Amino acid sequence: MHTLGFFCQNLVAEYPYECSVADGVNVGYEANRIKTKVSEQGSKVEAGYQVPIRERRSRKIKYKQLDSDIAYAASELDIFWLKDESLDDIDSLLPPDVIALEIVDNLEVALEQFRSVAEELS
Repeated sequence: MHTLGFFCQNLVAEYPYECSVADGVNVGYEANRIKTKVSEQGSKVEAGYQVPIRERRSRKIKYKQLDSDIAYAASELDIFWLKDESLDDIDSLLPPDVIALEIVDNLEVALEQFRSVAEELS
């Protein structure tokens, strides 16, 4: 491995990767896969489990208790989510103008939070 400069891609130094690992500058690139029962077979979230849900406007967390078990396969690990069944019925969705106002409100709340952070930093 060579270290190249940003100017015209000139060679700045020659420092082989193996030496950098031996010197403790870099770590080896060997990847280890850790196998667990869940990563191999999947699992389930049992009914009664308290799921944290963050409110959009206040950013407070509320907990909702699951009514039934939710099983997931090993292939769904890291991409699993709970489906919001309230979105199934298209007629029950809010009108677009109400959704737009809600988005504006959320952005204004976020902007105000950024302003207060900026004030604290200055």
